[in-house]
Amino acid sequence: MNPPFDPIEFLEHGPLVPFAMDCVDERVLWVGPQAESLLGYPRERWLKPDVWDVIVVEEDRRRVRDARGSRAWATPGASVEYRVRAAGGAVLWLTEVGRVVQDEDGARIEGYLLDVTERKNREVAIWRSEERVRGILRNAPDAMVVTDIGGRIQTMNAQAERLFQYGFADVCGSMLDPMVPQRLRAAFTELRDALDPESERRSLVAGQAFAIEQQDGGEVPVEIGMSLVTTPDGEVQILNSFRDLTARLRLETQLRSSERRIRAVAEALPALIFFVDQAERFLFVNDAYAAWHGQRRHQMEGQRIREVIGESAYADYEESISAALNGTPAHMRLDVVDPDGQPRSFDMSFVPQFSEDESVDGFFGAFFDVSAEVRAEQGDRLHREQLAHVARVATLGELAASIAHELNQPLSAVVANAQAARRFLDPIAPDLDEAREALDDVAADARRAGDVIASMRKLLERRETRHEPVDLRHLALEVVELVRSEAVLNGVEVRVQEDAATTTTVEGDPGQLTQVFLNLVKNAIESTGRLSSAPRTVTVSFSSDRSDVEVSILDNGPGFPAGDPESLFQPFFTRRPGGLGMGLPISRTIAEAHGGSVSAERLADEGALLRVRLPAAPADDSSA
Repeated sequence: MNPPFDPIEFLEHGPLVPFAMDCVDERVLWVGPQAESLLGYPRERWLKPDVWDVIVVEEDRRRVRDARGSRAWATPGASVEYRVRAAGGAVLWLTEVGRVVQDEDGARIEGYLLDVTERKNREVAIWRSEERVRGILRNAPDAMVVTDIGGRIQTMNAQAERLFQYGFADVCGSMLDPMVPQRLRAAFTELRDALDPESERRSLVAGQAFAIEQQDGGEVPVEIGMSLVTTPDGEVQILNSFRDLTARLRLETQLRSSERRIRAVAEALPALIFFVDQAERFLFVNDAYAAWHGQRRHQMEGQRIREVIGESAYADYEESISAALNGTPAHMRLDVVDPDGQPRSFDMSFVPQFSEDESVDGFFGAFFDVSAEVRAEQGDRLHREQLAHVARVATLGELAASIAHELNQPLSAVVANAQAARRFLDPIAPDLDEAREALDDVAADARRAGDVIASMRKLLERRETRHEPVDLRHLALEVVELVRSEAVLNGVEVRVQEDAATTTTVEGDPGQLTQVFLNLVKNAIESTGRLSSAPRTVTVSFSSDRSDVEVSILDNGPGFPAGDPESLFQPFFTRRPGGLGMGLPISRTIAEAHGGSVSAERLADEGALLRVRLPAAPADDSSA
């Protein structure tokens, strides 16, 4: 026979903690023994006036007091949930249920306390899990649809609503499968069935092209991914992701089209074109470049540069390749021998290519055959040299009379001094000192005649253009010496500036630069010689800056005719009877070939000024 039910024993040993509390000051009048095991405080502590301030978390105290003071406590079963701090420091959740009781002892609240920490923690976990899922859905760039394990829609994000053209309210609880085109539904179902909650395969991405069917019947290509997620209450759901591939496929189509156009251009250009990666492997070559190496395109792609061109050729390109792979474009001209053994000249460009993160992922190479251009330049240079030589010969022909006069003086002196030496040696007591002095004069006059002839030979020489340091002041003095007799015959004084502080050294061909100054000084002498009275002067002066040397040839002759001084540089234009009209054009051509210029300037009064400007020779840093 069962013992009778004892309500007091039930209350003192059950999970509920009974209590009685004063309505006014909320002082605990009585509490069940379970209170000690609930929070760890002795029953005596519960009966002190400040008990609620000690155990209730500060942020919840006002809410608890407001609930107890409201009229709701007059109704049986009124409750409030709040957090309390146990004696060990742990925070628990309690539910307080009570009612107001009125008797002869006054009004009080009677009720019980229940530990609901586990339930509250579970609710918080569920809320956090749901919030996390909501956050994933809200912030994901792709369309996201959550279904149950059978494929029924539980929720979806705004991106999915836009992609499928359905509102969530319209499809909630419906199957997701009808949103996949009929021809793909079986594959979609197989994909979902491949997920196994009992194994490690809890996510996958479809390896085949999928599509979804929009509400208006249109199809959108997508990439599908599926993942199993488990809610805190143990429910297994499927998170379906749909990535719209429309833009990617359009871009891939454009890239393929662009690649075809690039390949077409690369094949059409008269150039050798290739692309290599950071590892210096060929990723693309055009047919011309492959044919140069006696291979086909597919044979070269994937090979390293060194393997294809060899170590010797690689050494010629190594500096440019290194620059391009470090992000700096490089350009060079190189003479090579083609597969048939013929010499060829190429202009080569190495252009770095950058990835999205601005790192260099390789470079394009483009080799343009400029052999014809180089041959034309060589022919032009040869023609210019021949023309300059003809002009020098013509100039010497014009100077024949003055040169004959220049040679006549030392030769006459040689004869006179030789005869004098003979007379000094005839007597029985010859005057040896006088004879020796006469013979020294013979040698000096012979050297002078030899110098004139050497200058003529130097001017007449034909040789390839060479570049070497040339002192323009020294060159001008040689020219003045060469035309000295003509200047004397014309009554013209030629002066050369002697300021040694001015830098006058340039890089060039001495013979060609001599031709320039011979033309200009000779023209100035002839122009000034037409004056009816003295003084007749030609002045050669120099100036320089960091980059250029300028030579000025100033005369006080009649000057240039009215009009543009540039007309003087037109071929065959001349004011001199019997002149060819080629001196000034040839002088300008030579100066420009040396990177300089020749210009003419009309002066306000009588006279003419010609300026020759040439790049200064690099400073010699060997002594630094």
